[in-house]
Amino acid sequence: MTPFRVKLLTVLTVLLTLYAAHDLANAQTAPQAGAVAAPRSAAAPARDGNVAIREELDAARQTGTRAAYDLFIARHPSHPLKSVAEGERARLPAGR
Repeated sequence: MTPFRVKLLTVLTVLLTLYAAHDLANAQTAPQAGAVAAPRSAAAPARDGNVAIREELDAARQTGTRAAYDLFIARHPSHPLKSVAEGERARLPAGR
């Protein structure tokens, strides 16, 4: 198995674990039938979507393979960081 696939499987495992823990926490705090929910405070501001895209580019850099950059480019064809990823991919040594 390639190092990229190992990292990808690791990330997916962590995400699934966090998702399962979140679901379990919500199930334990779910209101009972007929209960009136307490008013919620203002929600935290949504996370900037560009942060996640930058983290994906960082992951491609860390992996350092053409396949990792190709995946990033395919997932974000209209994002400004696509051109950065293409430039970095072009500078990779042959065979990576």
